[in-house]
Amino acid sequence: MARQAYDWLSLAPLFLDTETTGLDNTAEALEIGLTDAAGQVVFETRLKPTVAIGAQAAAVHGISEQALCGAPSWTDVARQLRHAIGDRPVIIFNARFDIRILKQTAAAHSDPADWLEELMR
Repeated sequence: MARQAYDWLSLAPLFLDTETTGLDNTAEALEIGLTDAAGQVVFETRLKPTVAIGAQAAAVHGISEQALCGAPSWTDVARQLRHAIGDRPVIIFNARFDIRILKQTAAAHSDPADWLEELMR
């Protein structure tokens, strides 16, 4: 097990996390962060969602709609995110949830974002 962890870390994985507008099938990402294994921020951005931020979600992350004024949309940052990831493996604590949220965010902007499937490998 330790050898597997060492081998995995030798691939320089990135760690992805999102903050969202909620939990349901209309929820979108409003913040995306990528760090490396040393904790250095590789990519971080807030996004302007197309849906309102739910009260429960806002209570968890503390991000208000006012804080997102002027934030870019998914279409503005998707290419940057994909570039930041490159061909490095990505570790996501709750991968099914975060990938679903990213796909929903992409869909809200009519972006198929097929590359998101690669994050589940």
